[in-house]
Amino acid sequence: MEEIVKQRVLDFINSTGLSILAFSKEIGIPQTTLNQQLKGRNNKTNTTVSINTVALILKAYPTLSAEWIMRGTDPMMIQHDDTADFAETIIDSNERRILLRQIDNLNDQIDDLKLQIAQLKKASVA
Repeated sequence: MEEIVKQRVLDFINSTGLSILAFSKEIGIPQTTLNQQLKGRNNKTNTTVSINTVALILKAYPTLSAEWIMRGTDPMMIQHDDTADFAETIIDSNERRILLRQIDNLNDQIDDLKLQIAQLKKASVA
């Protein structure tokens, strides 16, 4: 059962087009944790995708069917009757990738600015 759920999680990650790193950032867990769960290794013991990880995935992707991920029934994605309103609340995977790249770039710029500030402080003291 756990292997099947793990495979469905992998299938879903692949369907998003995101890397494991980008996907782990999106759901809010460390990449190493997700990798260990997906590869089934954690300190030389077998592991599987935790229920917490599944809950985080479902929270980040409200159109992903919990029934599909846990039991393999229903389509992967939930179909809503009011698709026009619902579609406005969901960012497609291309937009998500672009936004994640922009966030990474901004984080890099912040780190560079922090270094510059530290250097300026050091220079003003000297």
